Parts: sequence; C-alpha cells; structure tokens
Amino acid sequence: MKKVLGKLRKPIAAREWQWPSREAAEEAVRNTLPWKTWDEDIRKTFMECGMVHSFRGSELKVPAFIDAIGYSRLDRDLTWTDNGPALSLAEAYYQLPEVCKAVPVHFIYGGLQDFVPRRVYTNVIKNCGAHVQTVHEVVGGHLIIHENPRGCAEALRTALLHTSVIAKM
Repeated sequence: MKKVLGKLRKPIAAREWQWPSREAAEEAVRNTLPWKTWDEDIRKTFMECGMVHSFRGSELKVPAFIDAIGYSRLDRDLTWTDNGPALSLAEAYYQLPEVCKAVPVHFIYGGLQDFVPRRVYTNVIKNCGAHVQTVHEVVGGHLIIHENPRGCAEALRTALLHTSVIAKM
C-alpha cells in the first residue's frame, strides 16, 4: 500500500490547481486525470463545489500540495482523531475479520486496475473469510464513486437488500 500511496503523492502535489479562468479550469478538468474519468454530473458538481471562481480565475478549494499531505499521513495512519492517530493500516487490516463477524460488511470496489492493484482488494476480502456478506465489482477504478455513481448506487442497493433479507431470517 505504501508503494501505491508513494506513486500518488508526487503527481498530486505537482498537479495544476489554479487556472486563469473558469473556462480554462473546465477544460483542465475535462482532460486531466483523475477528473477526466469522472461521470459528467460529478465533474459539474466538482466545478461548483470543489473550486473557487473569482475575477482572478479559478482554483481548487484544497491546493494540490495540501491534498498530497494526506497521502503522507496515510502511510502511517488510517484515521485521525482530535488526539492524533486512532488506527494504523495494519491494525485495521488485522481487526477487519472481527468487524466482519460482528456486523454485515459488503465490499464494493472498482474493477479497473488504475492505481490500486487487484491483489489489494482480493487480499482484504480474503482476510475476512466467509464473514463477508457480499462482494461487488463495479466498472471503474479506485475512484468508482466519481466514475460510476450509478453502478455504485446499484451495488449498494443490492448489498442493502441482501442485508435486509439476512436480518429478517
């Protein structure tokens, strides 16, 4: 996982985040990864909610170099609280089987191998063993919620219906 995060950090930090006009920003979002793979409605929402537009031009609300810092922290810690790190990636991985035994867990992931290798998904799912409720592979990469929101919604709907059937038994 650290290798994957390391590969992402540098391009994210170097990514353009300011444009001279809204039109230039829209053009960049249409033609630059990761945005160019996103669903058109998601891109429009991103343009409205993820950017600041003014007479000086357009810019991301979170500058690229700030966005990249989050990937540095993920190397060490999965979640943060007001008091610091709560759970490391390794701790989360090893506790996941117990979570899967306690509550219904459904995996929804993107089938295209863009940045996250398939072995990461298969390993996490295998770690939970027979306690996984459902597994759904949706067309898209690691940003499937942005790339294929309808496919994600359908997978989530199927997972929730499956859980409801189990709960009624």
